[in-house]
Amino acid sequence: MVIIKVYREQGNIVALDVCGRADTGRGGVAVESAVSAIIHTLLLGLKSLRRIVLDLAEEETSMHIGIRRGICRSDVQALMRAAGLGLRQQSIQHPYHVRVVERTIYSEGVVL
Repeated sequence: MVIIKVYREQGNIVALDVCGRADTGRGGVAVESAVSAIIHTLLLGLKSLRRIVLDLAEEETSMHIGIRRGICRSDVQALMRAAGLGLRQQSIQHPYHVRVVERTIYSEGVVL
């Protein structure tokens, strides 16, 4: 299963963690490709913006995308929200392959 964690701070999306693999049966490969396309399109969009500092970490079955500067910018949030919508749609259409989990970051780094 592909698990996507969406981290919010004061209502703004500040990071995404994507990890895992979809089951190869029942269309899992296509679902995994769709999730990958959404994430990589988000990265292309973020990298095209000026004065954005990204925190990226990528391994074989996981990726972290964090925004260190420009979190409150409307263009950054529009890209993050659009990606979030696409990922949520994948989880609705393919609940056995994709799960989206929302996390809120509070003061002093407390995550719930």
